Amino acid sequence: HEITEGLPEGNDVPPPKNEVWEAKAKDSHVNSGVTAIDYTKLMETSMVKKGSTKKAGVDKEGDQMATFNFTMPGALPSQTDDYLCTSVLIADGVDKKLYIEKFTALSKGNRAHHMILSKCKQPIKTAEDSIYDCRHHAMCRDQSKIMFAWAKHAEPTQLPHDVGFNIEKDDYLVLQVHYAEPLTEPDYSGLRDR
Repeated sequence: HEITEGLPEGNDVPPPKNEVWEAKAKDSHVNSGVTAIDYTKLMETSMVKKGSTKKAGVDKEGDQMATFNFTMPGALPSQTDDYLCTSVLIADGVDKKLYIEKFTALSKGNRAHHMILSKCKQPIKTAEDSIYDCRHHAMCRDQSKIMFAWAKHAEPTQLPHDVGFNIEKDDYLVLQVHYAEPLTEPDYSGLRDR
C-alpha cells in the first residue's frame, strides 16, 4: 500500500513545470524577504496551534513513517506538583503494524518538569482532548506500560535500528505531564513520536 491510499484520484500528480518559478528557485540572489528563521518563535507558534497532530511520509529507506505530535490540549495546572494526563487511541482505523522508534519533547520554557508516555487498553478518560488528574500514576484502569520518560532539557531519543514499541489497534497512548508550579496560561507540552 502506498502512502496515498484513500486519497482522491489524481491527488499525487505533480503540478506542471513553471519556467518562471524554476528560474527563481535556482537564483540564490532572489530577495524572499526572509533574512533569518526564528526557531524559538516557530516552536511557540506550533505550541499555540493547540492539540495533537499527525503527519505521514516515507523515510530514507523507503519505509512508511508517520510523526504524531501528542500534546496536552491546553492544560491549566492549578497547584504545585500537579500531574495531568491526556490519552489518544492512535492506531484506530489503521490496518498496518505501528511502531514508535523516536521521541522528541515539545515543551516550552519551564512549564513541564517531566513527562511520561505510557500505553494501556483502558485509560481513565478516553474522550478526545480530555485532561484528567493522574497523581500517584492513576493513568489507566488496567496495567500501563511506560514507553518513554523525559525530563527538562533532555535530547530526543532514537531507538536502535529495527527496534520500536509496538502499538496495537486497541492501545491508547497516555501522556502524563508533571507541572512543578501552577500556570496562568494553557499548556500544550507533549512529545513528537515517530
